[in-house]
Amino acid sequence: MAVLSRRERGRILTQTGFDRIWQAVCLRFPGDRPTYAAIARCTEPGNPNGHTAEYLSPETISRILRPWLDQQRDQLRGVDARSLEQLFRAFGLTLQPDDHQSAQAVADEAATDPNFVGREEAIADLDGLLSRGFKIIVIQARAGIGKTTLARNYLQQKFGAVLEFPIAKATKDIAPVEALLEEKLRQLGEEPGREFFVSLDRLKRKLQGDSQSDPYGNRLGILIDNLEPALDPDGRFIEPHRRYVELLNVLADPSVQSTTLITSRERLHEYMVSVQHYPLRGLALPAWEKVFQNRGLRCVDTPAMQALHRAHGGNAKSMDLIGSSIAEDFAGDVAAYWRVNQTNLLSHCELEDQVNQQFNRLQELSPDAYNLLCRMGCYRYQDVPTVPIEGLFCLLWDVPESRHRRVVRALQDRSLVECEQERYWLHPVIRAQALDRLASTPDYATAHRHAAEFWTERVTTIITQDDVQTALEAYYHYIDRGDHEAAADVIIQKRPNRWGTNESLGRSLYKRGLLSQAEEVILAVVDRLPDSYRRARLYGILGAVYYYSSDNIHEAVRCCQKARAIAQSVLQTPPDDDTAFKLRLVEINALLTIGICQIALGEYEAGMAAHSQVEQLCQPLTDARYRRSVLFYIAYLHLRLGNRKAARNIADDLYTAVEQLGDHQLPSWVTEYRLFFLGLTYRELGEIQRSRLLYHRVLDFGERSAYGQATSKALYGDAALDTEEGRYDQAVAKHQASIQYLRDVGAKYDLAEAYYQQGLTYRAMGDTHRSEESFQAAIALFQKTDAPKQVAKVQRAIDGS
Repeated sequence: MAVLSRRERGRILTQTGFDRIWQAVCLRFPGDRPTYAAIARCTEPGNPNGHTAEYLSPETISRILRPWLDQQRDQLRGVDARSLEQLFRAFGLTLQPDDHQSAQAVADEAATDPNFVGREEAIADLDGLLSRGFKIIVIQARAGIGKTTLARNYLQQKFGAVLEFPIAKATKDIAPVEALLEEKLRQLGEEPGREFFVSLDRLKRKLQGDSQSDPYGNRLGILIDNLEPALDPDGRFIEPHRRYVELLNVLADPSVQSTTLITSRERLHEYMVSVQHYPLRGLALPAWEKVFQNRGLRCVDTPAMQALHRAHGGNAKSMDLIGSSIAEDFAGDVAAYWRVNQTNLLSHCELEDQVNQQFNRLQELSPDAYNLLCRMGCYRYQDVPTVPIEGLFCLLWDVPESRHRRVVRALQDRSLVECEQERYWLHPVIRAQALDRLASTPDYATAHRHAAEFWTERVTTIITQDDVQTALEAYYHYIDRGDHEAAADVIIQKRPNRWGTNESLGRSLYKRGLLSQAEEVILAVVDRLPDSYRRARLYGILGAVYYYSSDNIHEAVRCCQKARAIAQSVLQTPPDDDTAFKLRLVEINALLTIGICQIALGEYEAGMAAHSQVEQLCQPLTDARYRRSVLFYIAYLHLRLGNRKAARNIADDLYTAVEQLGDHQLPSWVTEYRLFFLGLTYRELGEIQRSRLLYHRVLDFGERSAYGQATSKALYGDAALDTEEGRYDQAVAKHQASIQYLRDVGAKYDLAEAYYQQGLTYRAMGDTHRSEESFQAAIALFQKTDAPKQVAKVQRAIDGS
């Protein structure tokens, strides 16, 4: 784009219009192609069809015909419509609407940047700011987002002339504003004054000129590009260039007929100048996809493309460099590029230099803000994608509290952090550089420790899944600093849940269906610990995770046996009373889980043996709650082993105790899972009403505490009751909802049981085909969990026995 360019408002011929006029010219001048002067003479007064008042010069004829005759479509300057009418009239034609078009529209189309995409919203936003009367708009964003591209394209589209004030890339190279002002005045046809303020006044008067001074009726667009080298740490012009403030004051004057766009990575803080900041975001995914498609790249609509775009935050410069690399080095395959570079986001030297420049400038201008940015690299921004401002404050341990917000603001002003409602995050490329720099300093371990303590203290109760993930963030910080004992403590630490009952974070994870994550975090530390309460407790939790996921219930049993063995071993060397008590609880809970695993396998005798041991271990404990918790399973096991009277006696005692709790209490000895087993016991006893009441209580408690797996069990249990009462539609809907959740979380045993119960419902409905499908699905899953007695149970149902 020229520094000063005028938009053509004229008209040019279309292909149709050219064909019509050239055919007429050829009829008038048979033989060789006539000169432009010869054609021009046809429009002189006295010639046939010539107009008495207007004569077209050879230059005008050239502007009309030369782009078509000489194939110079890049020289579309256009003429006014009256000239076209006169030419057509001179050759006996009448100009029609489809004979001509706007020269500007054709020029814009020819000059369209194929990489300038996805900025419709930004253009609309800038239009809105202009309509509200803002004279200076600062487009602010980090390097490579596309500030200059947007500004130039916008000014080119919207203004008849554009004046550019370039700012050097380096502070030492910035031109004095006096020299720039003299140059720009001359470009505007004005002589500069001998004094700076005289020149400023002349610029102001020039910009105040009404539309009559401009034959096209257009205002002036002004671009001041790359402002940040002229700014100091506080966002003000550095001392040698303070006079830029005077220039901006002229450009911001309401009386001037111009609009100024400034691009900057840093926020301008000159209280004497009225500007409007516009934060520019990265390009959206569809814009990247369009550019890559235009370049003929493959695998554009894929997860790899989405991950690539996300990692670079929609950065336009990254898009350009990466697109070229994919085309040249990876045969146009986006997925192949991502496989190689996903762990090295700064593989391009240009990208690394770009990011390094921003970090180095920040380090020079604001060391505290630089330290904070590097320390922010310790956060993951994954399961918890943003960090509250207090999480930044905790990293400023060496900065007075009174300056904390100012340091955070310094990062925001330089477009190096993203922020929304006082929650912050780093784009992956910035985070990679921050973490790389942090890792080489003594701050690395300290930053992780402070961040871990922040997350731990932030979560006091576990109500939602967000609470679970937030509390777990501390674990990852301790892992990164190599403190496995502290990481284990994060998983073990208990907090009150919705009902006021303390539960470990590990339990909170598997209750909410986060089974893979729970398994992953435990396996990463459990065998790095010495035999201790920590290790025993983690193996106990891991056993529960394996039970709920049901990938291998036998492995769940082995984990619980290992937890018992470690607990018993540690107890051989008498620890303090508190640790000894906790180790006994580990043994009790491990046996409890073993018994439940045996129930899942259909090994009811083994289940009863394990739970009877739990009863014995609970006898010395003064708190009756521990013994009562196992009775829910013992009642069910009595029933499965044919002891209906014992089952009913225990069930009735438990039911009475549960009824006294009401609908708003769920103490530690009562869990949603235990209530389900009590409901199942009453169903087998033929107490449909009590069974349904208990299932509904599980549904209520489970939904309020986000215990999806217990809720799903209650759904298929309630569906079984609907089936017995002939309410098949309700039963099928509940089965489907239960199966969907259990399939999503990968709970194979419960999913197998849900398919089995669905098969029984379809059989009762007389739908043999769907019944068979459900039974076969149940068998396949029970076989995967190595539960032959459960497979036999389903086979008996198929055989009708």
